[in-house]
Amino acid sequence: MHKPPSIVQARQSVGVVHCLDTVNRELTVRVSGQLWIFDVPVECKIVLHGERVRFRMLQPADRVRITHAGQGDRPVAIRIEVGSPT
Repeated sequence: MHKPPSIVQARQSVGVVHCLDTVNRELTVRVSGQLWIFDVPVECKIVLHGERVRFRMLQPADRVRITHAGQGDRPVAIRIEVGSPT
């Protein structure tokens, strides 16, 4: 059975925040030794200790689990869980 085109194949990656660009809404995360840059749209849900927080609350060295989907050259974050174990 084929998935409808509206359903996006999501993946999860775990890493450590390297830096964030709040103006362009980009998050750079070290995942398995490599730096990945994620686009973080306004509708991306960011959760810290079970509560939704704003993108600007993320800090370098935060551990994150990011649910993302591919779109163009960069993965697009769908959900970011801060402080998630690896």
